[in-house]
Amino acid sequence: MATGRSTANLLRVPIFDLDDLKSTHNAVLAVTEATKHPSNPVLPTGDLGAWDSSRIAFGGTVRWDARLDQFRLWYTGNDVAARGTTDGRRMGYAESSDGVGWDKPDLGLHEFNGSFTNNLIAPAAVENLRGSMIGGLVSGDPTLPYTLVAKRGSERTFWHSPDGLQFTPEAEPFLRPNTELGIAIAGTRDPVFDVHQWLYDPDDPNPARRFKAYAQFRRKRDGRRQIGLAFSSDGRHWSPATTNPVLDPNDGNCAEIHFATVHRYAGWYVMLYEFGWYEPLRGRFASDLRLAVSPDGEHFRRVNPSEPVVRRGASGAWDSGFLVTLGSAVISRASGTFIYYTGQSDVWNSWPGRTALGFEGRPGFVYPGQIGLATLPPDGFTSIRSADRETPAVISTYPIDRQAQADRLWLSTQGTLPGRSWISVEILRPDGSIFEGYEESSCRPIRTDGPDQPVVWQAGDTLPDHPAMALRFRIYGDARLHAYVIGPA
Repeated sequence: MATGRSTANLLRVPIFDLDDLKSTHNAVLAVTEATKHPSNPVLPTGDLGAWDSSRIAFGGTVRWDARLDQFRLWYTGNDVAARGTTDGRRMGYAESSDGVGWDKPDLGLHEFNGSFTNNLIAPAAVENLRGSMIGGLVSGDPTLPYTLVAKRGSERTFWHSPDGLQFTPEAEPFLRPNTELGIAIAGTRDPVFDVHQWLYDPDDPNPARRFKAYAQFRRKRDGRRQIGLAFSSDGRHWSPATTNPVLDPNDGNCAEIHFATVHRYAGWYVMLYEFGWYEPLRGRFASDLRLAVSPDGEHFRRVNPSEPVVRRGASGAWDSGFLVTLGSAVISRASGTFIYYTGQSDVWNSWPGRTALGFEGRPGFVYPGQIGLATLPPDGFTSIRSADRETPAVISTYPIDRQAQADRLWLSTQGTLPGRSWISVEILRPDGSIFEGYEESSCRPIRTDGPDQPVVWQAGDTLPDHPAMALRFRIYGDARLHAYVIGPA
């Protein structure tokens, strides 16, 4: 049954699986490939001599800060002197008014190469720093709304800040090796989850699950990375999900899954995961970003796993080697969905030392790593269209329980064209008959693109005054349906 969640009295329903529909005819579900921004990389490596001159790596978080009316980015990097190792990894800050043009402000907080003219938010004494922001009040102090989870070796420590710039670490780590998460995966190669995303999830009805940690770990028997999950009620005391791994490469056709980012959208947990493989010629690691979804944040299913959301670039491009997401990488705006990712060129060298296919040498590292932006239309993770783009696709939902009130229906669409590609809707009773005045012939076809296109019938622009009904969509030509929305007029 199609799943949606009420938000501000709206039921927004994306379609991630044709099996969620009662019936389909001549319909295909497609993952929307995101459009890479022409300004990519939107956050390139710094100038020679800068702390981030070698690479901008995996750890980091991007957010839209409504209070400041700006995008904010916390990211990790290395300087050229690190020579392609993880030594000297530091964390800095950037900000943007539009999510495309990023400034690295001179914060004057920490010294690098004898100068305080930089955007660093962490001192050089913190080695191998990789962290991401966690939402929610972990510090217990409402004047410290920003919390950074910093990794030093196998320890994790909270750093708190009033402004997201000046951070003070707690005296003791909240996670050490062989405690809590380490015990949970005893017998695996890694003693502690390598957490990529710390997610605060206040809408989870179970208080014990309102903090979530998504991490990579390796199985002892084959060493392949997979995605695990842990829960916490307070962000400090963690318990692993009994279903781990929540995404396993053996269940798909990829070789490794190092990192994944989970985004809350319309009541779903939408995961962008690193789909990794080894190129057969030189054994170099390659990856792109693909889609999985879950109704509860734990039980994920892949959506069309052969279709990438963000594809790696052509040979020689800045992102032609492999792609990973940031620790928190997806922002939904009225204009669409912003996806931030770290890309590496296929010129990198020195990692891994020996690939899973047995190739010797050091055929790949993460130099240079830079941050790019790819965008989706509103509600545009997936779409349904006609299989042949000539005869219409016909899909019907299961009956939707609702309060009998003056609700309206809106569609999020793409690819419409007057006289060629459009979408019409019929309203069905639970027994399958059509409400009078809500037939296809009475529907004004949707011939324009964009979110929340209103549907109008001869009977009016409100839905029938009935507590249960189903929807039947007819999708013509190359029109694509991303989602439908039901809510008060």
